[in-house]
Amino acid sequence: MPNLSKQLEKAGMVLTRLSSSVLLFCVAGYRTLGTLYFGGACRFEPSCSEYAVIAINKHKPLYAINLILKRIYRCRPGGSSGFDPVPDSEICQCHVTDVKGAYGTT
Repeated sequence: MPNLSKQLEKAGMVLTRLSSSVLLFCVAGYRTLGTLYFGGACRFEPSCSEYAVIAINKHKPLYAINLILKRIYRCRPGGSSGFDPVPDSEICQCHVTDVKGAYGTT
């Protein structure tokens, strides 16, 4: 059985790499064709396509897609602008609490 778990882990890694490669290919396609039709002006730093590449390289594909879609939603008329880096962790820091002080105990 240990051999089966190693094979499944290896298959998962291959699938993750393949998914990341497909996503990077889509970003490259947008950079060459999409900017011709949509323009190359982005209101954020790094640009949305740079953000996508960083997110894909830094995180698992599904989480990267989540980050990219949120970023695209923010890059709309009436949305915000400025410096918006890719988060380091998949855990949202707003949900991290200090358990020791959460119930009034020290």
